[in-house]
Parts: sequence; structure tokens; C-alpha cells
Amino acid sequence: MANEYIQHDHEVVSNTVAQPAVAKLLAKVMLFMALGLAITFGLSFGLFYAFLYFFGYDGMFVPLIVSLVVGLLGSIITSIVFSVKSIKNRGRLLIPYLVYAVFFGLALMFVPLISAVAPDIVLMAGGVTVSIFIVMGIIGLVSKVDLSPLATIGIGLFFGAIFLSLLNLIFYLTGLTAYVNFLYILVEALMFMVILIFTVVDFNRIKRITMSEANPSQNIVVFCAFMLYVDFINIFLRVLRILLIVMGRRR
Repeated sequence: MANEYIQHDHEVVSNTVAQPAVAKLLAKVMLFMALGLAITFGLSFGLFYAFLYFFGYDGMFVPLIVSLVVGLLGSIITSIVFSVKSIKNRGRLLIPYLVYAVFFGLALMFVPLISAVAPDIVLMAGGVTVSIFIVMGIIGLVSKVDLSPLATIGIGLFFGAIFLSLLNLIFYLTGLTAYVNFLYILVEALMFMVILIFTVVDFNRIKRITMSEANPSQNIVVFCAFMLYVDFINIFLRVLRILLIVMGRRR
């Protein structure tokens, strides 16, 4: 009985000490994440309207395509560099993170294009994304258990969605269109679940990092910011896709 009281008191003290540490680390992570998002969306919208000013709608197609291709290739290469540096723990991660944010801003040039046509949908997607992101963050931070096993479920759902996508393509090509719409909705739902699972797991991982790292380095902070940056972008793009489909049919 005495051991149970001692263990309970130890858990209470640990949680009390950990809470300020989690808040401190999360504040730093959110600052770097916000910086990355500001670079990405600021560059995307700024460059889009620069193209619009100099080339007009009729002449900006080629610059947009070039920006998209350069952004996609650059973001893939930079993400590989970032992953290698984080695994080997060599060099600072801040520079590759910021470079990735720049390249991904080029890759998201279609977002301001959609905003120019349907600004209400983009604004709604942003609001819904922030709301979902906050809820997933609360779940991940409040949870008292290690949620990393959920990542395995997320990976399983991801490959399940890939399989269903291929199956849906086969149905479409062979003329079995009766199942196409249902499988499409199912794939969209599974992919959205995967994104939400990994967002919760990443927030929970940040909480657990504070349990093992008394004073996290800048690389750890940037790594956590990169995880949440990717989660936020993924949620935004998925929500934007869904809203375009749903609201596009109503117009």
C-alpha cells in the first residue's frame, strides 16, 4: 500500500514538472512551424500575384508549371536531406527545413490560383484545418499513454487506401463504374484518417520527448516543427480537396 502511495506521488510530481516543459517545448515548436507555414504560403501567394501582374492570366501558365515542377523536385530532395541529417544527427536542421518550406511554397502555387477563383473555399479550408489541428493536438498532448502504436494502424490504413485506389482504377478501366464512387469516397475517408492519426501521434511524440530530454536542442525543436508543419499542410490539402468536391457540385 505504501509503495502505491509513493508511486502515485511520483507520478503527480512528474506530471507537474512535465507540464511546463511540454508547454515550453510546444511554444518553440509552434513558433518554428508558424515560420515555415508563413514562408510557404507567403511565397506561394506572393509569387502567384507577381506572375499575375507581369504575365496576366493568359501568360502565367508556363511560369506556374515551372514553379510547380521545381517546387516538387526541390521539396523531395530537401526532405531526403532533412531525413538523412536528422537520422545521422549531423549539422543543423533549420536550414534544410526553411529551404523545404520555400520549395513547398512553389509546389503549392495552385492554392492561390484556387483562391483567386473561389476565395471562400480556401478560407473555409484554412479555418477547418486550424480547428482540426487544435483538436488533434489536444488529444495527443492530453493522452497519458504512448500513442505511437497508432502509427502502425495508420500505415496499414494507408496501404489499404492505396490498394483500394488501384482496385478502383481497375473497376473504372473495365467499365464497372457502379463501385467507383463508393470506393473513391472510402479511399478519401481512409486517407483523411491516416493524416489525423499521424497528427495525434506526432503531438504525443512531442510530449514524450519532454520526458526524456530535459533541455531539447534546436535540432529536436526543428524536427518536431517539421512534423507538425507536414501534418498541417496535409490536413489543409485534404480539407481543401473535399470542400472543392462538395461545394463545387453545389455551384
